[in-house]
Amino acid sequence: MIEVRLLGPLQVHVDGESLPLGPPKQHAVLAMLATRPGRLVTLEELVDELWPDTAPASAVANRDLPTAGLRQETLPVLAGPAKPGLSPAPRRGAEQVLPTRWLPRPVLALIGRTETVQRMVEAVRRADPAAPVIQVIDGMAGIGKTALAVHVAAALSDRYPDAQLFIDLHGHSAARPVDPADAVVTLLRQLGVPASRIPPEFDHRVALWRAELGGRRTVVVLDNAGSRDQIEPLLPSAPGALVLVTSRRRLLASDGIPPESLGVLREDDAIELLATVAGPGRIRAELKAATTVVRRCGHLPLAIRLAGARLAHRPGWRVADLAQRLEHSGHVLGELSAEDRTVAAVFALSYEPLAERTQRVFRLLGLHPGEHFGLGLVAALADMSLEQSELVLDELVDRHLVEELRAGRFRLHDLLRGYAEQLVTSALESAERRSVTRRILDYYLHLALVATRAIEPVELTDQLGLDRPLRPDLVISDGSVGPEWLEEERDTLRRLVRVAAEDGHLNEVWRLARVIWRFYFIQGYNDEILETHRHALEAAIRLGNSAAIATIHNYRAYAWLQSGQPQRALRDLERAIQVRKSVDDRRGVCVSRTSLAIVYCQLGRLNESVAIHRQSFNERRRWAIDVLSALPSYGLPLMLLGRYAEALEVHRLHLCASRIARDQFNVAVALTNIGAVRLRLGQHDVAIRYLRAALRLKDRAGDSFGLPFALDNLGTAHRKLGQLQEARRHHELAFAAAARRGELLAQAAALNGIGLTLAELGRQAEALQYHRDALALATRASYAYEQGRALAAIADHLGSCDPAEARRHCERALMIFRSMGVPERFEVECQLAQLVED
Repeated sequence: MIEVRLLGPLQVHVDGESLPLGPPKQHAVLAMLATRPGRLVTLEELVDELWPDTAPASAVANRDLPTAGLRQETLPVLAGPAKPGLSPAPRRGAEQVLPTRWLPRPVLALIGRTETVQRMVEAVRRADPAAPVIQVIDGMAGIGKTALAVHVAAALSDRYPDAQLFIDLHGHSAARPVDPADAVVTLLRQLGVPASRIPPEFDHRVALWRAELGGRRTVVVLDNAGSRDQIEPLLPSAPGALVLVTSRRRLLASDGIPPESLGVLREDDAIELLATVAGPGRIRAELKAATTVVRRCGHLPLAIRLAGARLAHRPGWRVADLAQRLEHSGHVLGELSAEDRTVAAVFALSYEPLAERTQRVFRLLGLHPGEHFGLGLVAALADMSLEQSELVLDELVDRHLVEELRAGRFRLHDLLRGYAEQLVTSALESAERRSVTRRILDYYLHLALVATRAIEPVELTDQLGLDRPLRPDLVISDGSVGPEWLEEERDTLRRLVRVAAEDGHLNEVWRLARVIWRFYFIQGYNDEILETHRHALEAAIRLGNSAAIATIHNYRAYAWLQSGQPQRALRDLERAIQVRKSVDDRRGVCVSRTSLAIVYCQLGRLNESVAIHRQSFNERRRWAIDVLSALPSYGLPLMLLGRYAEALEVHRLHLCASRIARDQFNVAVALTNIGAVRLRLGQHDVAIRYLRAALRLKDRAGDSFGLPFALDNLGTAHRKLGQLQEARRHHELAFAAAARRGELLAQAAALNGIGLTLAELGRQAEALQYHRDALALATRASYAYEQGRALAAIADHLGSCDPAEARRHCERALMIFRSMGVPERFEVECQLAQLVED
């Protein structure tokens, strides 16, 4: 066997002897080494390559080559030695053709792609045998397309035994994309076709390529394709060949097998990949930190491999050290590098070929704080028409720089968002950045205003002092938005308030917080209210806007109340009333007084609550201020005081007004409250009908406000009718709904309901624990009524085993109920008398 390799700039080493060659001939040898690794070449081919214009190879072999051994038929090229044990393919005419292996070394374990490989292999095996098989694999940079293609090609080597070819077309790389004419030459040389046989005309080269494939069972991997035009001439026309195309663009290259679009790895697969690179022992020892690492890598295989490589080369690091760096670094992409490979550099190869307009849109998306976005957002931030925005987004989606979740809904991968942020930070001056942010804020503010009209009882445009939107065409085009849009954009709206505060858009801060308040309140998103209103209050104070200051104090109070902090709610409302009085805002004072009455009700100050409600209600009617929102909270303290006829009158008035206004939200609230009063009147079947009707309306509207209260009352009605399992089910549903909404008050009520039901089922020990849990929650939330219920129930359970402790709990319950003036005090007095007698 004879060795051929490069010795120096002017010498080639042939079987132990130096062969001096001039630069042109040396370059010819280098070209063979570069284009034909792993292929045996005949002596005649080598001579034809070096001396194409002289005598035939048989005549010059002894004269020009110093080694007698070169008379052998073949010599191995060092750039790619032939693999042992390969059986020859059938002869074509008089020429012997050996199997050709040009695939890169496959990944030993293709983690997370097992199902994909199986699906692709089965699709190929089921494909029409009378036609060539073409399979496109697309996906974002670093997703593992090449590894998958090589793995599939290797898995199908038994089906395509004659040749496995591979070429990197550099469609997305720092090098110039490979011209199809050059690609055909490379592939023909891989098949063993001598250079002398390859015609100069492009069409003839393509014809020769397809003819050569016609007699072989071959798999061809066209890696990193840039366009269909680049691969079209390389596609076979005859059966017997499989072509696997990888690209960062969506290419239409096959009518038979749908393209395979790769997504990121599942979390467990991502952790397994990290363990493969960094070492399984380290990853198993710090699984939580490893989860953080792969999450910050966006579950992208390339990023995970680079992160694992950093760990592998830093044995002194804990996994938690890398996790902390990724979690707190302002530039995650800067942490994801190894040697000269970086995720940012790979992304750049997809970004830089884009047209300037498309590049600009991608950069500007780095200013959008949300996870998802729609077409209108792109038109707003780039100040483009919807038609232009759609064309740009189509290109970004086709190049896997943007992901289309469903029709019209898009997202950026976390790492791509970070890359866009880096680009926009370096490209925009601060004034232009503020201008883009203002366009985003204006778009979302006006769209949110449209979306809240179905659930907001008052018109907010005048209250907020809003001008026309900057892009009325975009707001009109999204005129169908409603509460579903608010839910979808929930987190984006919260982030926008923070971004507006950081960027100094002070009016947009408090306006946006107020517009989205009611949606957050109805759905129980108390944390979002507290966060957005904190920014809003700071902005209103900096503006010196008294109306805004009072508004934010007033509406933040509801979140404090729902989250079990009534004293904070009280302070906010007192401040709101004070500010509104100072500017003679009568309507605002009425609104804040109604809110204050709600807080008094929760604190057990029922008579004060009723008095404030009555005053506020009369003032609203006198000054023609909306009464609809004040009615439901007016009836609740009346019901708790046992003034059922008055409560029923208020709730009926609320139902009538709601139906006239066609306000389904308030209709459901009124039906719930009427059901609760009917229940206390002993009309259990009637109560169930009202409550079920309310639940149907809430379910239809996707409204969870008051849901725990309705379910809990429904459970009590079933318990009163002796339907204990149904009662327990509804109380448990009430507790789950209250927990989702973060309502401690409603959780305490549901726990008491479960405890009473379990007691009737004879499960005393469990019931006692539920009441103790209810007491703890009600105490934490300063909700006097449920504290009293829990204390009375605990006293009843302890009566037979610990009379002294039972009397102590009973006395505490009686003190609470007497201070509130509720009918339950009479039951507790009888209970205490029985305990004293015993």
